[in-house]
Amino acid sequence: MSTNNRTCHRARFAPRAAALTGSVLAILAAAVNAQAVTEWDLPGQPLATSLRAVAARTDSNIIFDKKLVVGYSARPLKARATTEEALTQLLQGTGLTYRQLDDKTVAIQLASADKSATTSSAYGNSDGRIRLAQAETGATRKEAPPSEPAEPSMLLLEEIIVTGTNIRGIENNTAPVTVLSRAYIDATGYSTTTKLLESVTQNFSLANQSGINTPGVSGNNREQGSSINLRGIGEGTTLVLLNGRRLAPGYRSAAVDISALPLSAIERVEILTDGASALYGSDAVGGVVNFILRDDFEGAETRLRAGAADGVDEYRVSQAVGGTWDTGNALVSLEYYQRDALLAQDRDFVPSPAVVGTLAPDDENYSGIITAKQELTGSLSVFLDGLYSSRDSENRAGRVAFNETTATENEQTVATLGFDWNMFKDWQLEVSGSYARNDIDQFLTNRTAAGAANNSNRDMVFAIEGGEIKADGSLFNISGGAVRGALGVAYRGESYEDLTTSALTGATQAAFDIDQNIRSAFGEVYVPFVGKDNAFTGVSRLELSIAGRYDDYSTYGSSFDPQGGLMWEPVAGLRLRARYGTSYKAPNLVDNSFVANSTSSVRQPVGGVQMEVMQVLGIDVDSLAPQESESSSFGLEITPVNMPGLAVSFNYYKIRYTDLVATPAGTGAAAVLLANPAAYGDLIIRDPSDDQVNQFIALGQLGRGFFPLLPNGQPNAAFTPALVDVIVDGRRRNLSSVRAEGLDLASQYEFKIGQSKMFFGLSGTYILNQEQRVTGTSPPVDTVDTIYNPPDWRARAFVGFQLAGWSANVFVNHTDAYVDTRFVTRPGIDAYTTVDTRVAYDFSNAFESSFFKGLTVALSAQNVLDEDPPSVRFLSGADSGFDATNADPLGRFISLEIGKTW
Repeated sequence: MSTNNRTCHRARFAPRAAALTGSVLAILAAAVNAQAVTEWDLPGQPLATSLRAVAARTDSNIIFDKKLVVGYSARPLKARATTEEALTQLLQGTGLTYRQLDDKTVAIQLASADKSATTSSAYGNSDGRIRLAQAETGATRKEAPPSEPAEPSMLLLEEIIVTGTNIRGIENNTAPVTVLSRAYIDATGYSTTTKLLESVTQNFSLANQSGINTPGVSGNNREQGSSINLRGIGEGTTLVLLNGRRLAPGYRSAAVDISALPLSAIERVEILTDGASALYGSDAVGGVVNFILRDDFEGAETRLRAGAADGVDEYRVSQAVGGTWDTGNALVSLEYYQRDALLAQDRDFVPSPAVVGTLAPDDENYSGIITAKQELTGSLSVFLDGLYSSRDSENRAGRVAFNETTATENEQTVATLGFDWNMFKDWQLEVSGSYARNDIDQFLTNRTAAGAANNSNRDMVFAIEGGEIKADGSLFNISGGAVRGALGVAYRGESYEDLTTSALTGATQAAFDIDQNIRSAFGEVYVPFVGKDNAFTGVSRLELSIAGRYDDYSTYGSSFDPQGGLMWEPVAGLRLRARYGTSYKAPNLVDNSFVANSTSSVRQPVGGVQMEVMQVLGIDVDSLAPQESESSSFGLEITPVNMPGLAVSFNYYKIRYTDLVATPAGTGAAAVLLANPAAYGDLIIRDPSDDQVNQFIALGQLGRGFFPLLPNGQPNAAFTPALVDVIVDGRRRNLSSVRAEGLDLASQYEFKIGQSKMFFGLSGTYILNQEQRVTGTSPPVDTVDTIYNPPDWRARAFVGFQLAGWSANVFVNHTDAYVDTRFVTRPGIDAYTTVDTRVAYDFSNAFESSFFKGLTVALSAQNVLDEDPPSVRFLSGADSGFDATNADPLGRFISLEIGKTW
């Protein structure tokens, strides 16, 4: 699309986009008339089988603990009856009854049980937790997570562990957790896990090394994946889990690559936006993201998707097959995904002097998951989770004139095998072993100035082997309820290998091999001081959570990290919470190597004067030390009793790092450091001697080498040490301290209008400050609102509509304006607002049988107004004319998806 056409298009739709910015989000629920009479003809059979038949026939949620119904048989049912009448007859003589949770959901429980209690964690928004579920009429699924009981399905309910606690069957109400449900995932219209997590306002770095060349952030030699960076503190400070187990990091052991995780296999994503090292150990500093796989799925589901943007085509095919039985369940899911490269020449906003070839790589992904659980005896069961993904990508983000390309083959494997044993009373012991591996093979092409091939091969492997034993259950009772606890021990071995060789001679150019092991012990206690039975005026509920973890590293010593939280509910519908904890994080394994070092020298403007600037990147290995942090948060959650569809959450967070291992200014770009001499003076050497220049050249040659360049990016054959005017040491190191604090907002509201439903919501993150001190004597520098760093304000608004088989959703994404600190004049970078839409129709609403039953068709559009990224002033040949960490170059992307359950 030409620039003129883009401009006209934006002018026509911009007023509509502005009007939509105030619109907001929602929760899925399809209204069903529970009093409808059905013709029943069920034989005498196991009770669980009959309950499944009722759920499938009425598209309802019937929630029960498998252990509660095992051994019971249901009488034959041959009659015209409502769902309630059918359940009453089926449960007759069993000592069980049912309780209505909402218009689509009932729970099976003992007839003598407390009618107001559930068998597990709270449902819907009654607990104040923000659960992002959208108006969605996707293909009917025969499973649903505990957080989404309103979806047409039947759920086998067990006491589960949710993110933020090691204790089964409770939610840690002191922890700020956001849940992205399956319904919400479908409603976004996104095709990749990367895109889904980019929409989370607490997560920084849109591109995050996903193949887009970002000066000072990523170069040509990268894995071309995507990592999560909650709070924008740095890669590797967010712990990423799959079904509660660690994934093996990529990025030279720095962070987990989520780009190949199959989105179609994910049931929900639980995001804890607070430090949690006391629960999970190292890496859980900025927060935890836990991907929960689909499990209790019965039947088959096929999904086909095709999409296109200007110059880019994308395809996704997935197939899931699952089954449930009285003593277990299993699911297998396969996915294929392919996307074309985004060429720089296809985007008008890329300046003509830019030397890059692509803005995003060509990707082809294959992935498969298996998850299964089988009860062996009445008290012992075995479970298995497995993931395999293979991603091939090719990126031409290097200099076109030198044919700099990176072809990557990335295989990830995760497997967990474990046993659950119900020991006594409600105590359960879990013993598990896990293995995770990230294997990256890269072929780097390059030509010298004379045109000779200068190619290399790079192989990187990161592996984790671990085991864990933990137990949890009730300790004793107090007036507010049962005091519950968890304790356990764990072992984790980590290894990282990195080998780079010449593709022409086979000679080793760089090699790295290191490992470490971590031994851990942890414990947690949950204390309900005040509950339903002893509530009094001003205190409806009062809960305390205490946890602690001891980690002993073979490389960097040991640490004990405590954490405590308190939740006070003065009246029903209003909760206040506070939380404090510490974290300890050893440097990444790659931080012990010179492999990542490189030195370059190029003539560029500094303060309006042309200077020869030598920049050193990599790692200051010799000075590294462990990093520690303190984090605290305070929250307010409102779920008014007289407005059951409304939920509002506010959260304040504060994180203080000591000796954080990071790149100065978050980028290491020489222009940023030179523009802030007061803060980075210790890293700048002006008028260096030849010996100093040669020392830094030698540092680069320990790793990837020394690259003297002309301003156009071509090699400078006439370079001599005497040419260098200033040296900038931008290597990764322990910064003196980092302080970050900010506010989160999340809200959603749903209501009915006749037979339709409306859904609104708004989420946003406002960063108050994010200050860095490079040394103990340097003044703090606030990196917020600066290029390649988090802006102070990001927001996402939603509106949804549902009527019969139709659903429609609109999302508005906003990134605030900020400045370019690479220039003394600090030019401004405009705000960035995009609109996403999705419309879907579920044919099941009109067809109770035939092929159309379970068929859904959806049309989606991301960036429907085709907004270009805000322009960034061109500085060097590697610039692409925009900040890839805060804007997406893809433009309008339209896709069609067809789903069918069988």
